[in-house]
Order: sequence, then structure tokens, then C-alpha cells
Amino acid sequence: MVVLRTQVRSRKREKMVFPSEQEQIEKFEKDHVAQHYFEVLRTLISKKSVFAQQVGLKEVANYLGEIFKRVGAEVEIDESYTAPFVMAHFKSSRPDAKTLIFYNHYDTVPADGDQIWTEDPLHFLCEMVLCMGEELTTIRATSQLV
Repeated sequence: MVVLRTQVRSRKREKMVFPSEQEQIEKFEKDHVAQHYFEVLRTLISKKSVFAQQVGLKEVANYLGEIFKRVGAEVEIDESYTAPFVMAHFKSSRPDAKTLIFYNHYDTVPADGDQIWTEDPLHFLCEMVLCMGEELTTIRATSQLV
């Protein structure tokens, strides 16, 4: 455990205790919610969705729709696009809430033989604090507050 000493307003010294890296990892591994979402991410990473080859786009769009529905979104999947457009609307209980728009893509580039891969790119690998998977390295996103 890491212990830092700090001064508080009363000039009295007080200890702040921070868990060690190993303790944080153990806590994370026991966190059922975090483990659930890592499994969701692992499943998403394992799905091949290559726009240039027209592979897996509908399957991944549907999987994303399922994920969003499970957490309460109204979902619409527009299949008139080559890569189906997934729209998820999360409603706020606040009538004055702003709208936040995220735009992202879910397709990847092909994992061809001309690229050097030390691991299967469709396998989500997490060791300590390093996570790897093709989807993790190709994400480009924009967001806008309306």
C-alpha cells in the first residue's frame, strides 16, 4: 500500500492511503460490473467487421444495438447504408438536459499478411494495464454537445 502524508486545513497531518497496483488489480478482477463490460468488449473485439471486404458489418451493428438496448437505449439500425448505421437514444429524466452526440465507426481494416501481428488481432488481450485488440487501435470518434 502507498501512504502519502498531507496537511489539512487545521494544519493537522493526516494519512491518505492508496491501494497498491496489485490491490487495485485484485479489486478490478472481483468487480462483477467491470468484468461484465470487459466481456462485452472482448466479444465486440472478436467480431470481424471489415468495410473493404463487406464482412461482418450487419452482425456487429446488431450486436451494438443489443448492447445499447440492454442499458436502456431506444435503438434504430438503418440498413440502407453499406455499414448499417446504429442510432441509440438514451433519454434523460431532466427536461432541460443537453443532447450529446457521439459519432464513431465499428468497422476495421483487414488484418492482412503485410502487417506484423504478435497476437490474433480479433482476440482481446489484457495483461495488467495493457489492453490490445484491433478495434482498440482503430477507433476515431467525434462528439458534439447540442
